[in-house]
Amino acid sequence: MTLVGTVRANKKEIPKEMKEKGTRKRGSSAFLYTKEMTLVSYVSDTSKTTKKLVLLLSSQHSQPNIGTKGKPEIIDFYNSTKGGVDTFDQMCSLSSCSRKTRRWPLCIFYGMLNAANVNSYIIYKENIERGGNRKIMSRKKFMLQVGKALITPWATSRLLLPLPRSLQSLITTVCNVPSPGSAAGSPGTSFSDSSGALVRCCECPVKSDRKTRHRCNKCVRPMCPRHLYPVCGDCI
Repeated sequence: MTLVGTVRANKKEIPKEMKEKGTRKRGSSAFLYTKEMTLVSYVSDTSKTTKKLVLLLSSQHSQPNIGTKGKPEIIDFYNSTKGGVDTFDQMCSLSSCSRKTRRWPLCIFYGMLNAANVNSYIIYKENIERGGNRKIMSRKKFMLQVGKALITPWATSRLLLPLPRSLQSLITTVCNVPSPGSAAGSPGTSFSDSSGALVRCCECPVKSDRKTRHRCNKCVRPMCPRHLYPVCGDCI
């Protein structure tokens, strides 16, 4: 396995002579060798006003070969194979799920999601083109559907926990899942049907010692009429 790639000029391991471009001619190259690696410093001749320095490191090349266009062989090899990587990086940057964070594990996780999204979209397009029966959706819409599919199982499980009604309504609307009340058949249950033992309300202060037979239909915690709100299944 070999490596060929660009190196930033601000790395302290690179000698100053390899980063010097003021006294060098455009199109000139400088090589630096170790036992396993070769570093080339190339001054690009594409711009007539400013000099652009390009640094590449290779473990595959060991000779200072220059191509037919005056560029080092290392640069010609890199240019011929970098297209896929650059296109992939561009696709990840255009539609990214990354967020600003100082936690490096989270940065790696964002990168994994971006890479998985690009790869899955390529597979999706190939399957649609082979079938030829449906229209290919845009990558933005595909990314939104994949994100919704990833959060739906966890968001649905959260509906079993005691959550504010506004948050429950948001989960059921975004994920397009039935409300817990309508799914469990709890609407229509009358408070007077409760025949359990008297238990202290978990929301009232202990010193008030307010007892109740009513319980929440979801978390089964004892609630007095002051904290138990009768709503229909569509309003939960």
